[in-house]
This record gives sequence, C-alpha cells and structure tokens, in this order.
Amino acid sequence: MSADDVSRAITRIAHEIVERNPDCADVVIVGMQTGGTWIAERLTVLVNR
Repeated sequence: MSADDVSRAITRIAHEIVERNPDCADVVIVGMQTGGTWIAERLTVLVNR
C-alpha cells in the first residue's frame, strides 16, 4: 500500500467508527506499541473532528 492508500484507509475507518457510534461515548482506540500507536493516534484525531 502506498502512503495515500494508508491515509485513505485510516480516514475510512475513522468515518465508520463515527457512523456506527455517533456520540463516541463508549469508543476506545488502542494501538499496539510495536507499530500500531501511530494508527491509533491518527484515528483519534480523525474521530474527534
């Protein structure tokens, strides 16, 4: 996957999280320390928009 593909995938995941959990009150985003923390941080930023 290219950087643009990854960005689009993360953005789509964030949109799906918001669509399925409109108030996001019970949503927890966790990233594994071995490489997933940047994804979790990016998702958190996008979901909080």
